[in-house]
Amino acid sequence: MARVLIPVPDRDFDVTEVAVPWRVLCDAGHDVVFATEHGDCVPQCDPRMLTGVMFGKLGARADAMACYRALQNESAFKQPLAWDALDVSLFDGLLLPGGHAP
Repeated sequence: MARVLIPVPDRDFDVTEVAVPWRVLCDAGHDVVFATEHGDCVPQCDPRMLTGVMFGKLGARADAMACYRALQNESAFKQPLAWDALDVSLFDGLLLPGGHAP
């Protein structure tokens, strides 16, 4: 089992690039830890990815949205660590998802 860090912005990350790998990693038995800039809020995906209006018509697929809904209930996601409080030596892996945040 590996301990994997997924740093995300406070908002506007890509649903598919965060939630699907999280689901795959968890299903494989790995421990996933989330971190945001300050660690003081629940991260929010780009809402356009859920409504399907990204670039006029694109959005996340239904399976990715289902993964995101499950992710929203996870304590590691609801209580992320702060980026500056991370001890990277405690992690075996790093996942850097994309998104639309500044």
